[in-house]
Formats: sequence, C-alpha cells, structure tokens
Amino acid sequence: MEKRKKIFVICPVEITDDVTKKKLEDYKKKLEAQGYEVYLPHFDTNQEASEYEICLQKMKAIMEADEVHIFFVPLSCSSHFDLGITFLACSCDEKKIIKVIENGGLTDEHGQIKLSFEKSFGQMIQEWEKNISHN
Repeated sequence: MEKRKKIFVICPVEITDDVTKKKLEDYKKKLEAQGYEVYLPHFDTNQEASEYEICLQKMKAIMEADEVHIFFVPLSCSSHFDLGITFLACSCDEKKIIKVIENGGLTDEHGQIKLSFEKSFGQMIQEWEKNISHN
C-alpha cells in the first residue's frame, strides 16, 4: 500500500469568521478526498495544550509533511511561527513542496501583486515558492 502524502496547511489559528473557517475546512476535505493526509492547525492541534506543546505539535507535523500549503494572513502570529519552522524544514528536506494558496492582502482583485511595503513576509513567500519549485 502506497504511503499517503502529508500536507500541512499554514493558516491563522485565530480565525474569527465562519467564512474563512469553512473555506479552510472545505480545502482540507477536498485534499483528503484526493487521498492526502491533511493537517489543519485549528482543527488538528490540541488547542487545550500549553503554548509550548502547541508549537511542538505543529513543528512535528510540519517536519513530517511532504507539502506545506500557505494561506498567509500578515497579522497572524501563529502563521509567522509556522513559516519559520517550514523555512527550516525546507533547508533540511529539499523535496518538501511549498504551495502558496492565498497571500493575504498582497494581491489586488485581479490577482496582480501589489507592494505596500518595501520588505514583507508576503513578498518573501512569493519568492520562496518560486525558488523551491526550481530545486
């Protein structure tokens, strides 16, 4: 039996609106229907654990993932932590795939990149995805 590929989804755990939560959970269901094992932090992390334990759970899931899909929201502290762990994980595993699904506020209504800051995490992940896909 072939091993199921694992996907970790970077997204804000601090989700407050039902529309975003539903979109992320629908994304998880779609990937699972395609045979992937999907880790969605607000769904799969024990949120009753200590902050340290939560970080360990997510770090382990990121390190074990074959792919990391990113729904980036600039104001999400948890997303910044997950990006840092993923950046490290990619330096240890050149086969890990990075896929940017949404880059919070970095694109306009036509999907064109808009630059509001000289340097930002949003710009970094756009460049990172391009560089990872060429390795």
